[in-house]
Amino acid sequence: MLKKDLSKIISLFSPFILSGGNNQNYSLLEIGVNNSNQGDGAEHIFVAKAMIAGFNASKVDVGSSDYDAIIEGKSGNLLKVQIKSFTNDVFSRKGRDRGGEGIDSSNRSNIGKLVTSKNCDILVAVNKKNSELFIFSKNEIDKLPEKTINRKDYMENWENWSKINQ
Repeated sequence: MLKKDLSKIISLFSPFILSGGNNQNYSLLEIGVNNSNQGDGAEHIFVAKAMIAGFNASKVDVGSSDYDAIIEGKSGNLLKVQIKSFTNDVFSRKGRDRGGEGIDSSNRSNIGKLVTSKNCDILVAVNKKNSELFIFSKNEIDKLPEKTINRKDYMENWENWSKINQ
């Protein structure tokens, strides 16, 4: 049975693996626009996977909000979700500083914010390369390092949907 299941999984994912995962910047967008689009894409990945997992979830359209999505917990309460995207093996709970032509990255409004349990109920890190999720409950967020969170150190949070209801 295991051999049959493994064979099926390998046949489903082989093209994805051989192509190197999700295509990134396939249309060769300017780097700032591409980074913004990829962050939005990661938010959509979370919402889509949450819905497939059986949750009611929605992306928040207000860019100035301290959270990116909402998800309905088991008891019907709405939880604020902050989503951070990453590509390699590390992610951060601090947003990146904004900058670019005409934007002063040292301005207070353009400095990346630190995700804390005060501004969200759930933190999710989305790997843009393979769409994997790391889900952290409210009581775990403030215990995480601020800047360098190693993916391999938090495998208990990998696709762990029970964290939504903790």
